Amino acid sequence: MKKSTIILFHLLLIIIQAGCSQPKTSNAKVEDRFVITSDILNEDRTCLLRLPDSYHDSSRISKKYPVIILLDGNTFLKTTEGVVHFMSSDINRNNLMPESIIVAIANVDRERDFTVTKLKTKRPNTMGGGKKFLDFIQKELVPFIDYNYRTLPSRTLIGHSLGGLLTLNSYMDPNSIFDAYIAIDPSIWWDEETMKNKVDSIKPASFHKKNIYRHR
Repeated sequence: MKKSTIILFHLLLIIIQAGCSQPKTSNAKVEDRFVITSDILNEDRTCLLRLPDSYHDSSRISKKYPVIILLDGNTFLKTTEGVVHFMSSDINRNNLMPESIIVAIANVDRERDFTVTKLKTKRPNTMGGGKKFLDFIQKELVPFIDYNYRTLPSRTLIGHSLGGLLTLNSYMDPNSIFDAYIAIDPSIWWDEETMKNKVDSIKPASFHKKNIYRHR
């Protein structure tokens, strides 16, 4: 997506929110959701799926689509789906962004999956599994999507709060497979503002091939 499209997409997202490895053949898949067995996470993960209106149009059977990976999928899918549909609708002739495949990952343990560092707490915690979760997305989930659906090598990662923190961590990773990132109110306070210090030290020239929009 172009930077201007990302900014507009995110502004609409805020407005609406204010008002409200090779894939395994054993993975179950239906039209609106699928379950993928992750060797990396050692668990099954449910993802909600939304295909563009034109996906099953017989006259566009060869058309391929960008992919949006959405964190906190259960919470933000309807909002994101509405924004994407409005901005890409041929009916309204908006054409502000391309029709896209949305893959919304349902949560299991947000603190485990969305943080890359572990805080010291009085009670045991599961924090710090963010790198493994990103590996799951990049090495298992995205290949599964590419194998089963007509996709373009154009990918956007969207996260809110701790999900926004993980989005920033993905943005900072030189091996990240995403082209664009939307970090909504990211928890940069995490671990004594370690991420804030990293973001402040970014040299824009080193990230010239990546697009990011971050809302505080």
